[in-house]
Amino acid sequence: MGTISHVTQQHSAEYWCGVQSDQGQKSFITRVLINVTNPPRNISVSINGSGEIVEGDSVTLICSSDSNPPAEISWFKGGMFVGSGIIYSISKISSDHSGEYKCKSRNEHGEKYSDAVTLNVMCEYQA
Repeated sequence: MGTISHVTQQHSAEYWCGVQSDQGQKSFITRVLINVTNPPRNISVSINGSGEIVEGDSVTLICSSDSNPPAEISWFKGGMFVGSGIIYSISKISSDHSGEYKCKSRNEHGEKYSDAVTLNVMCEYQA
């Protein structure tokens, strides 16, 4: 009998068990499918692009989450729901979009929020 200690999602796989005689005859074979599930964890938000965000730019926020089954993603700005999906895009950003954003990852086993990221939108000055 085999034992797996400290099961993680990486142990999800198809396992086979059988007995083989010295003459090569198999007495039985059993197939077991193990699917390790877990609540969301390792939630993080990344912002595409780098440097200053200026009014009129397009910005994409991406939420990553380790969960099985896959999580539903919700986006919040200052505690208020603003969208759903792994990617949250803002086109033609304005100073009104400045603030703290975070995502919530939720599946049937639980939910977890990311740390907040701050968007500081700079006004575009024309000379």
